[in-house]
Amino acid sequence: MHTPFPPKTTFAALIHPGLVAIRRLWVPFLLIQFCGLVVVLSYFNSEHFRTFCDRLAELKQAGGYAFAALTLGVACGIGPEVFKFISGIDRTFTRERARNTAFNFLLFALIGILPDASYRSLAYLLGPSDSVKIVAMKVAADQFLYSPTLGTVFIAVAYTWREHRYRLIPTIRSMGGAWYLSRALPMLLPSWCYWIPMACLMYSLPPSLTFVFNALAGAASAMLLVSVAERKVVRQLIHPSSDRETIAAQRSAPASGFTPINAVD
Repeated sequence: MHTPFPPKTTFAALIHPGLVAIRRLWVPFLLIQFCGLVVVLSYFNSEHFRTFCDRLAELKQAGGYAFAALTLGVACGIGPEVFKFISGIDRTFTRERARNTAFNFLLFALIGILPDASYRSLAYLLGPSDSVKIVAMKVAADQFLYSPTLGTVFIAVAYTWREHRYRLIPTIRSMGGAWYLSRALPMLLPSWCYWIPMACLMYSLPPSLTFVFNALAGAASAMLLVSVAERKVVRQLIHPSSDRETIAAQRSAPASGFTPINAVD
């Protein structure tokens, strides 16, 4: 049976870009995860902080989807760049970085509407998170239904569209099973490693605060997903001396959209 994948392509090679991104970004990852834990503990132990969070929830409720779009755009599109600057990962200021930040802001502003609708649906279907069972059901639906079909896929499609210079037809033609395994899967597996524990924290909060917490947690997740989606960054980290050959291979890649990924020891 014919397979669209190169002989050297393995499961380990497919998930390797995500693991590289985690190693590169573990400092801001831990910083934001710690902040998320502090938010949850403070909410249940501090009346003043609980009042502040409830006020944020009221603003979000009043702002609706527009507030959701703006919050996720800032938190996930601009926030990661701030954390990378603070942690010393990247302190350069270039025109390309400004363009990429603007693209990420618009992308995550649009994406912000999707999880907000998902959280509202889960709250309507399952009710408040008043038991471990309900929290587990919400986490499972979020991570194993929403994320594989909409979350990571939407980002993979957006970056494939950008690589095709925002042309719709070539983008659609490049998509398929091989495209999903080479573009969405590398984001999905490391995303689970980060989001499953964070989702447990998130769904332990009242439904009105789920999105507010997601805006914080999403900043770290965005750094991971964008780093994997922008495969140029990962290629330079793995094979900095062979970037030109990789770009040439991409230009001559078959219509399936799959870019050969060689296993790295």
